[in-house]
Amino acid sequence: MSIDLLPRLVAFSRTGSVAPPGESTSGRTRGAKAWRALRRLWSVGAVLLVLGATWYTWPASRGGRATIVFVSGNSMEPTYSTDDVVVARRQDSYRVGDVIVYRIGQGDAGAGHLVIHRITAGDGNRGWTTQGDNRAYADAWHPTSAQVIGRAAHSAGIGRQLLTAFALLVTPWVWALAATVVAFKIAWGYLGEADSGRAG
Repeated sequence: MSIDLLPRLVAFSRTGSVAPPGESTSGRTRGAKAWRALRRLWSVGAVLLVLGATWYTWPASRGGRATIVFVSGNSMEPTYSTDDVVVARRQDSYRVGDVIVYRIGQGDAGAGHLVIHRITAGDGNRGWTTQGDNRAYADAWHPTSAQVIGRAAHSAGIGRQLLTAFALLVTPWVWALAATVVAFKIAWGYLGEADSGRAG
């Protein structure tokens, strides 16, 4: 047994601290406090990240502004390709140059289907003229702003095998569950520290 270790064992048997008599534990105390503060900061950051992602992807069908769209076809290449995932967010207004997702109106060929193309002319009241980036001609449909689901705000190229997993991750109940778990972890940490402070 080393000479340095012996006084530490004696001190531990008497005081419950590994510091030998006369050695300050303030350094370790400050380190522990800094570590707890770092963990708390990480937890708060995780909550903010979850809340931000929830706000960003909350579906329009539940009062949000986002609609998840899976691209199929090559009409928007090279901007978007088949299997890209696009988050279309509803805007208060649209303009020429925006890539939008719109639903084909009733009475038109393909009624009810979603189209993701770029606005090239028109306005939201009389109808937009849209065209795929990889097309030499404009669409036959002229959607109004009321038919527009949203402007394409994000795209992530992923394989077909990952689509189901991605769709699950952006469902509201998954985000709500994640936020609840992180919030519970933070609350539990605060309660633990409060109990430690009261212990005599």
